[in-house]
Amino acid sequence: MYRKLISVIMVVLMLSVTAVQVFANDTLNEGAATAEETELTLADEIMPCDTNYAYERVSIYNSGSASNRFSFTLNSNYPYGKVWVKNTGSSSITVSFMYSSPTNTPYSTFTLAAGSQKIYWISANGQTGMHYCCLATVDGSSLQGLITIRRGTTREEMGYES
Repeated sequence: MYRKLISVIMVVLMLSVTAVQVFANDTLNEGAATAEETELTLADEIMPCDTNYAYERVSIYNSGSASNRFSFTLNSNYPYGKVWVKNTGSSSITVSFMYSSPTNTPYSTFTLAAGSQKIYWISANGQTGMHYCCLATVDGSSLQGLITIRRGTTREEMGYES
């Protein structure tokens, strides 16, 4: 019984090694697209623009602190930003955006009620470089929630509808 089991295991291992060698040598159906390559090709054709995430569903919690900040760069390649903030705490939070330094005067501010979420769109408008998203609870309680900051070449590629 054990010999039969060992024989089966050996056959499976030999087949696995053979399969790895075939893919490593790239001789399997040369020129045929794989599902992964097809998906990437379709995505490139559907969305030729480029986006990336500075933060993706990151906790805004800061060791029990009432505030936190997130920095991201807007430049000529990525002049637009989409910021999603979800407040899971029991207090309203103030969300402010600053250019160049987190101590500068905010170019935009809004308040987000407890249990709510909001998408906010940003355009560099010539102010390329470091931008800051600063969050703080209005009553000093612990900050709780999530944030996503996505940058793109256009707002439309990130889902913006006018």
